Amino acid sequence: VVTKLSQVSSFFRKNEKGAEGDDSSNDENLIKWFEDMGLEVESLSLEDAADAVSSTFTKAQFCIEALQEMAQYEIIDSSLHLKTTLVDAQNLLHHMVRVGTFTPNTLLALNNISEMTYAEDAIKVYSPIFQEKITKDPASTVSLLRSLFLKLSHCLEAPVHRLVQWKGNSYADTQQVRFYHENSFASLISSILQVIPSSVFNLVLSIADVKGRMIEPVPAKIETSSLAKYAQSDQRYQLSLLEYEISVFTEGVTRMQVIPIGGTEVNPTALLHIGLKKELVKHISVILHHTLRFQQPMRSGKKGSAIMEFKKSSADAVSLLTHRLDSLRQALEYVQDYTGLAGSVTFQEELGRIIAFNVEQESNKYKHKRIHHSESVFQCSQAPIPRFAPTEQESLYENFMGRTMSALLKLTEPQKTIYSLDSNGWFLPDGRDVAGGRIIAMLREAMGTQGLVGIDKLLSYRILNELQRFVKSYRAVVKSHGVLLEQLRDGMFPEWKMPADPHQFYETATKKTAKLMSPILICLRRVGQAQLLRRAIRRELQIKAEVDAKRFKHATNALSLASLASAGVEEGLEVAVESLAAIGEGDPLATEFLRTDPLEGLPVLLAVFVIAHARELTYDADFGSLVRLKEEYAIDGWPFVFGMATLLRQFHPSYSHSALAYIGQYIRSQIGSQPPQSSTGKKVEENVDVTPEVKNVLVFAHQFCSVSSYGAVALYEHIPQYLTDMIGGSFKV
Repeated sequence: VVTKLSQVSSFFRKNEKGAEGDDSSNDENLIKWFEDMGLEVESLSLEDAADAVSSTFTKAQFCIEALQEMAQYEIIDSSLHLKTTLVDAQNLLHHMVRVGTFTPNTLLALNNISEMTYAEDAIKVYSPIFQEKITKDPASTVSLLRSLFLKLSHCLEAPVHRLVQWKGNSYADTQQVRFYHENSFASLISSILQVIPSSVFNLVLSIADVKGRMIEPVPAKIETSSLAKYAQSDQRYQLSLLEYEISVFTEGVTRMQVIPIGGTEVNPTALLHIGLKKELVKHISVILHHTLRFQQPMRSGKKGSAIMEFKKSSADAVSLLTHRLDSLRQALEYVQDYTGLAGSVTFQEELGRIIAFNVEQESNKYKHKRIHHSESVFQCSQAPIPRFAPTEQESLYENFMGRTMSALLKLTEPQKTIYSLDSNGWFLPDGRDVAGGRIIAMLREAMGTQGLVGIDKLLSYRILNELQRFVKSYRAVVKSHGVLLEQLRDGMFPEWKMPADPHQFYETATKKTAKLMSPILICLRRVGQAQLLRRAIRRELQIKAEVDAKRFKHATNALSLASLASAGVEEGLEVAVESLAAIGEGDPLATEFLRTDPLEGLPVLLAVFVIAHARELTYDADFGSLVRLKEEYAIDGWPFVFGMATLLRQFHPSYSHSALAYIGQYIRSQIGSQPPQSSTGKKVEENVDVTPEVKNVLVFAHQFCSVSSYGAVALYEHIPQYLTDMIGGSFKV
């Protein structure tokens, strides 16, 4: 009231400065009258005794009557601004008088009448009605709901008031009760408003469907006659309608503004973003679960037809996944101006989180300490990742990541395919391409870089599991066949000297150890297959990083060097490792999967294993690999080599050198320490009798050194270089 009166006096003071003649004296009187009235109103007080309050009411009534009389003056009545200001002052005085008449009993009755503690439970019954009205008319309904929520937020005071009455003004207890009810009420509001992001996301799905199925992509250059074909007016009109519906929902959310609830606030825009992420995570998870299902390869009369059919069905599933996820990503980008949510960034973040979560859950079967899905660092209460039951066809795998890894393993089985290192792919014996860089590139297009990194991690866990099983089985072998291993080692000692009767010794050794070869064969075959898949994945990531992310690649390499230079910086090193995996850096064969105690006699047994299985292989110059002689032999050259290199990598380098020494001893003993020479001193290589088994062993040793970190120098220490040159020239190693 005092402010209103001051405004009136200021008005007359301004008029006084610009006025001339007798009117200025009238303005001075009006200025003084309103200033005195302001002082009179300011002296009113409702905090004194009852008699003083009664006197205050009387003075206030006199002030109201005086303002009414003053409003009749012509100078005030002719000014709309002055008249409105005086009316506002009178209304404020009336309000003060009415409030001053309230007694404690009146306030208590008012509090009881407006009690809304029951509303939190009662409003849940009406939630479907609210959601239905929001769907039909979001703009106006949301504004009305804001008023309702503000009214309901006052129900938080009742529980705190009852607690204070019972237990006194305990700050800790009241804060806990208030915090509980605030969160409960905020969850209620979120559940009611969840219909908005659900409706918006359904519209996004409709846009994805229209853009993915109905609208053809416009080429960079088109002929004038084809403009009508690419215009597609009906489809684009449908897109515009969907955009308009989304804009109506987002406009309603914007009008709602922030809803204060006690000490917290509910931001409708943030609820919209959280709800959209929740729906996005749910929908992506459903797509991945239902799309990445691979039919089992059926047996067929024609050789290789079953695996080729499996390749086709798997490629179709991955292509469908690419199309569906890409359509969804484009739709999110299309409406990001309306939702305020960065479409592509959000899509990549949530897809990466879903893949990382499923990789973690799939790898639980390889871990001693499992991580429950509710304890996962990738799980989020606001946008939880749903879990699905394993499929009936592939019940051994928890989720789509395990099924994808299984499909790759079935396509690249060493028992059925031949791997070519030069072509970086798997082939059938007749030369038909089964798997390689193309299928890996398709997976990257569908699941992104994080998908390939996840498969690489699962393959690493699989390798670790196979190596642990081998170490466990080998320890049992040492207990039961320790004497045999000791006899073999004594017969081969020293490595530079040939056994007394080489042919008989090696024939006896392979026969006595025949029962021990099966676990080694299974381990090397599975480990080598997984390592070759990891190599193909790393190569695809390297190519993509070189083409699309050169700066990121250089920055990652610099970060890794800086992390290694800074001792004790574990966080930086962890980030560097993750970044290096994303760009495909690192040699899979350099990975140390486990640390174990030395295994006695392992190099001897591995050398005998190579000698025993060399007769099942032959060198194929087209594939550049050792291939199986017969279809029933469950072995392939490069998985054999990579499996051996990975197994020996887990032990001291002396194990590898010992195995090469035993292999070199076998080769020298079979063909002699050196070939005969002519009178001129030249070697007569055509007189050297080299059996196919010896050639295969030499090719294996050469390939083993070429893929490992030892190089040809380690091979020349145990095998004369002229022999490797001769075999290498014949077999193009």
